Amino acid sequence: MKYTIEQQAEALVIASKACNLDAHITTFERKSDLTTWADRIIGIFYRKSMPVKRSYMTCNTLDMDFFFTKDGEAIYTYAGYADSRDATEENIVNAFRLANKMKEEMQKAIEKNDL
Repeated sequence: MKYTIEQQAEALVIASKACNLDAHITTFERKSDLTTWADRIIGIFYRKSMPVKRSYMTCNTLDMDFFFTKDGEAIYTYAGYADSRDATEENIVNAFRLANKMKEEMQKAIEKNDL
């Protein structure tokens, strides 16, 4: 693994703060911890003790998870549904803009703090 679990978790906290998101990081200890649809997509990349930032981004119907691959690449998964209340074009576009900013901040933080 390119970066330690601690480095990944710290980069997630730094990126979350840079994007004005809460800095609560979850750790997946086993595949049964993957409960949301976005979590389940992580199954492709799953590693024990994997730190993940979960977020519903700017709308309750769009679930996103942010994490690092074993090669150190910042990525995110997403899943959701569209309803008339929450999944407006503006909310969806803003959510993906914020997600891409988060991904960029994660990569910047992990590379800057590589020990």
